[in-house]
Amino acid sequence: MNLNYFSNISAYSGGIYYSAPGNQGSSKLAFSQNNFSNVYVQERGAIFYVNDSGISASGNHFDNTTAKIAGPIVYSQNANLDISAFNSLNYFPSSDTVGSTQPVSFSPNFLDIEIISKNPFTIQEFSNSTFLVTNLTSTLSSHPIQGCSQVP
Repeated sequence: MNLNYFSNISAYSGGIYYSAPGNQGSSKLAFSQNNFSNVYVQERGAIFYVNDSGISASGNHFDNTTAKIAGPIVYSQNANLDISAFNSLNYFPSSDTVGSTQPVSFSPNFLDIEIISKNPFTIQEFSNSTFLVTNLTSTLSSHPIQGCSQVP
C-alpha cells in the first residue's frame, strides 16, 4: 500500500486494516509514503489490527491516530515487526499518536504461575485472564513461586 491518504476515520478495531485469523506468518503487510490523520478506534489498532503478519513500513505520516485500549497505530497478537526501525522510519507529529505508549502494541503474554504450598489455598477464576488466590499466609516467603511468560 503506497501513496494513500486516510483521514477522519472511526472504527471498532483496525481502522484501515483488520485481520484477526492467524496465517502462520504467511501474509506480509508493506506500506510506505502514506498519510494517516484523525483515525480513531474504540478498541485496538487504530491503523492496523493484525495477527501474525510480517509488517514493513517506511515514510508514513501518522497524525492523531488513537486507539482507546491499545495500539495507536498497530495492534498485533504476534507480528514480525522491527519496532526500532518502525519508529525511526516513520513520522509521528502528534503527541496523541504515541502519547505515553508506543505506537505498536502486542496482545498480552500469558504468565504461567505455579505456587508450591504445604497449606491448602483457593484459586477463583473470574475470566480467562483474571483470577484471585485466597488462603495464602500473610507472607509468601514459605511459598515458592515459579513463573513462565508465554506468547499466545
